[in-house]
Amino acid sequence: HCQDLCDDNNMCTVTHKVSNNQCSCLTEPGQINCDDGDPSTEDRCEPTIGCEHLVTMCHVPQDNPLNFHGISINKAAKQNHMVNNPLDMTGPCKDHCQDLCD
Repeated sequence: HCQDLCDDNNMCTVTHKVSNNQCSCLTEPGQINCDDGDPSTEDRCEPTIGCEHLVTMCHVPQDNPLNFHGISINKAAKQNHMVNNPLDMTGPCKDHCQDLCD
C-alpha cells in the first residue's frame, strides 16, 4: 500500500503521490488540509489522530451555573455534549453575557 510505504507516523503530512498507478514518496512531505469549510470551527491537525474540527462552547455546569467557562469540543461530539449539558451554549461565554451575567 502506497501510504504504508511512505508513512512518517504523522497523520498531518502528505507523504506520497500516485501517478500512472506508480507510488512515489515525497522528499518534502506537505501538510494535510483540515479545513472543513465551516467558519464556526477551529480546524487543526494533531499528528497522532489527524484532523480535528473544534467548536468553542460556553460550558454552564447544571449543578453550579455560576461556574460557567469556555471549552473546545470536537464538532462531531457537539450533539451528544448538548444532550448531557443542556445549559451549554455555542460560542465563547463573553458572547452570552446577557444570558449569564446578572
